[in-house]
Amino acid sequence: MKQSTLARALALGLTMSLGASAAFAADGQERVWVKFKNGGKGNVEQALRNAGGDIHYTFDNLNAFAVSLPSQAIQGLRNNPNIELIEEDPIRAPMAQTVPFGITMVQAAEAVAAGADGTGVLVCVVDSGLHTGHEDIQGVANITGGNTGWDTDVCGHGTHVAGTIAAVNNSTGVIGVSPGKVDLHIVRVFSGGTDGCAWTFSSGLIAAVNNCAAAANGR
Repeated sequence: MKQSTLARALALGLTMSLGASAAFAADGQERVWVKFKNGGKGNVEQALRNAGGDIHYTFDNLNAFAVSLPSQAIQGLRNNPNIELIEEDPIRAPMAQTVPFGITMVQAAEAVAAGADGTGVLVCVVDSGLHTGHEDIQGVANITGGNTGWDTDVCGHGTHVAGTIAAVNNSTGVIGVSPGKVDLHIVRVFSGGTDGCAWTFSSGLIAAVNNCAAAANGR
C-alpha cells in the first residue's frame, strides 16, 4: 500500500492517461521515484549519484527524488536503510477526444446522421460567460454575445455548457450535441461570490431571457 501512495498524490489534479507500463529513461535505465526517510536526503542523493543516477527533480516536501537509474542498480538501492521506497515514474500524456456519456444518451449522433445537425439554429447560453479561446469552441458556426463580459469565463461553467452543446469534432477535448453547427448567443449573468460563478439576481435572469429573445428575433 505504501508504494502506491506517492504516485497517487503526484497524479492529483492531472487529467492524463497512462502512456506506458514502464518508464524507461534511456537504454538500460528506468525513471523512478525514490522516497527517502527523514534525515536521509544527503545519504540517498550520494547513493543515487554513485549508482550512476541522473537526478531530474528534488521534492523536499515529499522527501523524494525523480531520477533515472541503471536497471541493475535499483534492487541494490532498495536495501539502502535511508530509502523508504522506489517506484516507477509513469509516463503521462494528454487524453484524446472523448464522447461524453450524455451525448450518447440523447442520441446526438443519430440526429446528426438524419440531417438534424443544428445548422441555422440559435442556442442561447445564460451562464458564466465563455472562454472564447478554448480549443473546442474554435470552428463553431457563429458566436455572439449579449452583454459586457460575455466573452470571459472566470469559473468555466458557461464554457462547459457551451461545449456540451456545440464542441467541435477535433482530436482533443470532448464533442458536443451539435458539433460546431449551431449558432451560440452568450449572456453572462453569474458574477457573485469569490469565484465569480456563485449567484445572480432574479432580475438578471429576466434581463438575460429578454436578451436571448431579442437575439433570436433579430435573425
